[in-house]
Amino acid sequence: MKEIEKVITHALAGEIFNKLKDSEFGEIPFQDHRVLFESGPRNEKNEPLAATVEVVDQEGYRVQLYNLEFKN
Repeated sequence: MKEIEKVITHALAGEIFNKLKDSEFGEIPFQDHRVLFESGPRNEKNEPLAATVEVVDQEGYRVQLYNLEFKN
């Protein structure tokens, strides 16, 4: 199961990275939750080096908070 979680995390991180290349923040809806993310510092190519990711439930309460670091 750990390998599957790794693959899913990598895919989600890639999606977040691609969305943050063009903006400072974004959102991915999923069932009754939302995955909100905001760019951290950027490199010389203006690519995000890190992001803060927050999972919010349908009532607007934070379920989980993550800090992602991208390997550019």
